[in-house]
This record gives sequence, C-alpha cells and structure tokens, in this order.
Amino acid sequence: MLKIASWLVTITATIYMVYRIITYQQYDQLMLLLAGLDWLKVSVFATTICLIPVQLLIEAIRWQQLVRPLTFPTLAQAFGQVLYGYVGAFITPYRLGEFPARLLKAGIDHEAWQLQKSNWRAWLRDLNKWGKVVMLTLMRYMVWMIQLWGMLYVCAVPLTTLQALCSIPLYYLIVSIAPSLPAADVAIKGGWATLVFGQLTDNIPGIALAVIGIWLINTVLPTLVGLIQDVRVKMA
Repeated sequence: MLKIASWLVTITATIYMVYRIITYQQYDQLMLLLAGLDWLKVSVFATTICLIPVQLLIEAIRWQQLVRPLTFPTLAQAFGQVLYGYVGAFITPYRLGEFPARLLKAGIDHEAWQLQKSNWRAWLRDLNKWGKVVMLTLMRYMVWMIQLWGMLYVCAVPLTTLQALCSIPLYYLIVSIAPSLPAADVAIKGGWATLVFGQLTDNIPGIALAVIGIWLINTVLPTLVGLIQDVRVKMA
C-alpha cells in the first residue's frame, strides 16, 4: 500500500512539474537578468545557490528530531525524506502533503503512527528537544532571509540592513500564514512581496523576478531532485 501511494505521488508530481515548466512564461526576463549580471551580482547569486543544500541540511536535522519517536533515520535518509516532502507539497494545497510524503518515504504508515502515540506525547513534553527544533527552525529562516536578500540585490532591489531585517521577516511571516495553492504559488507570493517591498522601491519587476528566482531554487529545484532520487530508487 505504501509503495502504491509513493508511486502515485511521484507520477502526479512529475506530470505537474512538467506542466509548470512548459507553461512558465517568464524565461525571457530571467535570461535578460542573467545576461546583465556583473561580477558582484554573480557572486551574490552563486552564494544564494550554495545556500540551498545548507537550508536543506538544517531541515534534515530538524526532521530527525521531529520524527525521532517514530523512527531513527540517518542524516542521509532524513535528507532524502525532506526532498520527497517537496514532491508531496508541490501537488497539494497549502503544502499539506509535505509531512505525509516524508512519513511515506520513511515507511511509516497509519498503524505505526497509532502504536507510537504514547512515545510522541512524551516527546512533546520534552522541552529540550523542542528547543532544538525551534533553534533549527530559526536557523533555516535566517538562511531563507539571506537568500531572498541576495536575490533582491541581484534583481536590482537593494535593501539596507535595517530594511532587510524589518521587511523580509514580515514577508515570510505573511506567506507562512496566508492561504496558497501550488498552481498560483508564485503569483500569490509575488503579490505579497510587492505589497511589502514595494514600500521601499519602485522596481516592482525586480521584486517579481526575485520571488520567481527564490521559487525556482528553493522549491522547483529540490522538487526535481526529490523526484529524480525517488524514481532512481524505485527503478533500482
């Protein structure tokens, strides 16, 4: 049953991913942006890209802590489960499929969940472990902040340190609690970004491109890697 569900998630996500890539209409703007980069912007952009595995690694460690009452994944296994979570999140409203997909990848079914409820409740009462989870969550948000700050700079939307520290956390707070759908995720986030960062600059196209860039590197790329990894495992 777990295998069938895993295959269904993978196939659905693959079809949806291909559709989004084919129907994407702003490649020309991205190419113009990349063509106009100077060495400093290239360095900032490269740093933003290099932070992708950093934030994924932080999330893998956090996932190890969260799932510890149910299973004991290695760091490599937790990393793979996090990537597969992107696949589940990509095809479900409000990213609701992310954690079920991770549990599916970990081989945890409903029966196992029921058997471990008492351990889970005990874990919830352990403040030391919760402290680690909160710290790792804040660390990941800090990496996301640096990435978005860098992408805004690359897209000709430079922010002062004070502006960045005030506006970027506000933006992430809004997109974390605001309703969203996979099909309109970029448009919704672009709208909120325009509302927040548009108070600081008139470069609205630059804001939109920065959001698109962050979406591509922090959502599409991990989802593609998660799909490829899962298909390779299934075909092995």
